Amino acid sequence: TGTAVAVTPVAQGINTYTITGTNTSGTVTCSSTSVSNVVAIAPPTVTVAPSYSVCAGNTATVTAGGTATSYTWTSSSTTFTASGNVLTDNPTSTTVYNVTGTGTGGCTSSASTTVTVNEVPTFTISNSNPSFCQGDSSHLSIVPTGTTAATYNWSPSTGLSATTGTMVTAVSGNTYTVNATATVGNCPAQNTTVVIVHVLPTLTAPTATTICNGGSATLVTSGASTYNW
Repeated sequence: TGTAVAVTPVAQGINTYTITGTNTSGTVTCSSTSVSNVVAIAPPTVTVAPSYSVCAGNTATVTAGGTATSYTWTSSSTTFTASGNVLTDNPTSTTVYNVTGTGTGGCTSSASTTVTVNEVPTFTISNSNPSFCQGDSSHLSIVPTGTTAATYNWSPSTGLSATTGTMVTAVSGNTYTVNATATVGNCPAQNTTVVIVHVLPTLTAPTATTICNGGSATLVTSGASTYNW
């Protein structure tokens, strides 16, 4: 009743409402009817992946889908950029991104996603004996510089006592590469160390010489840079 009512259509499309107006004068009652149509427009669908992860330092790209014609993004991050349904950012910590899509008639729908930032392992390589003679060795050790747990793989395998772990022994000259993989998030990191092995000199022994007792002989050798007799 009354001159104004609030209606909430339950069906999309055209919803028809009938209004009956009545005037009463004495014992005479006169009525007439009219109709009013309310068109209920369906809100747009807005979808976005509920969550995913990136490694620290990498770019996160979030794409919204659905039937909206325009999109508005919000977040606690102040570094993101957005163009239409695509947002990019370089988050430094786990961040929530919200998107609101606007469709026909200004109707809106919203969705959100969480981007988890996983840490990258950081480390150096300790090389106990980077330059040595053939037959000696060097102990190569991982020295973590952060708190991110990781597994370590060494390559090439030539001249190494092992190809996994935080410590190996090298007996060959090479540039050794360590590929680290974080235990959480599988974020990769890489470092290298160089081992130089010097070849032992090959000496040419003096030939046998026969001399008279009390005489002298000259012994000649080669193959090295300095000699001690």
